[in-house]
Amino acid sequence: MWEWVTLLGMPELGLFLIPVLGLLYLAGIRELKPYLKLYIPSILLFLLLVFFIKLLFPVPRPCIPCPGEGCNPICPSDPSFPSGHSGTAWIIWLPPLMLERRKRWLWVPAVPVLVCISRVALGVHTWLDVTGGAVLALAILFVFWRFFKPKTGIRQGKRKL
Repeated sequence: MWEWVTLLGMPELGLFLIPVLGLLYLAGIRELKPYLKLYIPSILLFLLLVFFIKLLFPVPRPCIPCPGEGCNPICPSDPSFPSGHSGTAWIIWLPPLMLERRKRWLWVPAVPVLVCISRVALGVHTWLDVTGGAVLALAILFVFWRFFKPKTGIRQGKRKL
């Protein structure tokens, strides 16, 4: 089960969503503009920072990549800290709640939390790794949200929780 949950935070998924959202916007779904303004700079900056942090501070993973004795077949060979999956999950899944501020989006934070748990359960990260990725992603997301936040929200009028 955890192998499937962890896919919801793949950095590749984060990059894949950029052209998908862009094409949908160009196709006439103008309501996506606030998402594009928040999502694109957030995911790009996050992935760039993760790359450089892993390059500068190569923390080994808690698992042994294959081939090797006692190896974990899903253990990547890149450094462990911070977790790109956990941060990407927060950046992908939190904007609807941040921008819409509706009750129907209250379930959304459960997805990145499950992705964080999955990374530890699969043995490819420690709690410090996933917490570091999540904190970095949330900090970036909230900075861009404050910068690009629509004056009246996605919908005109009062917002109800």
